[in-house]
Amino acid sequence: MIFNYFILTLSFISLFTSIFYFLLYVFIDEEKKKSSYKPSVTIIIPAYNEQARISRCLDSVVSQDYPLEAIVVDDGSTDNTASIVNSYVKKYKNVKLIQKEREGKVPSVNKVLKGVKTDLFCVLDADTFLVGKDAVRKAVRYFSDKKVAAVLTALEVYNKENMLTLLQAIEYYITIFVRRVSSFFNGVLSTHGATFFRTDYVRKVGYFDENNLVEDMEIALRLIDHGYKVISVMDVKSSTYAPTKFTHLVKQRLRWYTGNLENIVKYRHLLFNKNSAGLGFFTIPLSLVWVGAFVYLFTRILYKGVSSALLQYSILRYLNFDFLFYLDQQFGPTVLGLVDVVNLISLSTFIMLLFLVYTLFFKGNLSRLVVSALFYLLVGTLLYGALWVASIVNVFVRERRPWLTEKTDVY
Repeated sequence: MIFNYFILTLSFISLFTSIFYFLLYVFIDEEKKKSSYKPSVTIIIPAYNEQARISRCLDSVVSQDYPLEAIVVDDGSTDNTASIVNSYVKKYKNVKLIQKEREGKVPSVNKVLKGVKTDLFCVLDADTFLVGKDAVRKAVRYFSDKKVAAVLTALEVYNKENMLTLLQAIEYYITIFVRRVSSFFNGVLSTHGATFFRTDYVRKVGYFDENNLVEDMEIALRLIDHGYKVISVMDVKSSTYAPTKFTHLVKQRLRWYTGNLENIVKYRHLLFNKNSAGLGFFTIPLSLVWVGAFVYLFTRILYKGVSSALLQYSILRYLNFDFLFYLDQQFGPTVLGLVDVVNLISLSTFIMLLFLVYTLFFKGNLSRLVVSALFYLLVGTLLYGALWVASIVNVFVRERRPWLTEKTDVY
């Protein structure tokens, strides 16, 4: 009985939240910034073994119609990253290269940031690129509000080449929407690898945390904790390469989820804090509810699956493994028996999210969306549930040390 009440509660929360976000997005117009504010900008690009993607990133930077300086930090690459960047240094006066020993992304960014003299800077991952030559010009206008410390671009997945990357693409689209709506009440939980920052504010709060698994989330929480705004906008777009291999995705998400939990614990004082209302009363609690939902769904499905398998094995053993008689009597498990836990939570928001994503991003491509969304619903529930369980364990057992990139598509 308690499980039924728990499921109904989660279903209500998920459905209510989806409707709330959608209505908020529809009825609150996005403010179009028209400002004469023209701050100076530096784009910092940390790179490690990015020879396959650094050119696209730099092409998007040098094509901008706004004056800027670009600094690539080569973090001990062993491939041709440095030589590729040097070709841009020779061609463009505003592109610089710094080569250093292997330390990791965050120490690389902090090292450059200490010498940055511009009003704003952007941390742009080497596997990510800005979309449109006016991206920087559009982004800087939002800093006319002196309370704004960070502006997130609308980050999409570029390489939608298989079901795994399509799954991530849907997740990114939903995240764009959620972050934009969360901006209305200063509840953005994390920045990402194509975010603009106000230089002085990041310095005041103490630079990026070099011992944090997800420094982009930690800096967002720290900036909001200090009274600044972190916003996400829809009219400045960026695109990134998502992991194409399952093992790389698992490593990436395990780091993300473990870091998310650690940061929520670190900034637990923001929870239900009147000074951080949007974050403390809505975003963080809702995030914890969804973590609980994924964990519950995974463990419940796993329990029911194992129980059903053991029951079927017992029946077969009793029948001396007479498979023909077993199949004829239809002793096998029903699909409904395995998904009855999922249908109330997942399906209650599935139609809403499907409509939402189609309306915002997939116009004219509904069939592809349906296939991808079904894959997300069926596979994502189990995959992300398992990763959240592993991350909870990891919070208690992992060694606290800076993280280093192992593969190009895990940075």
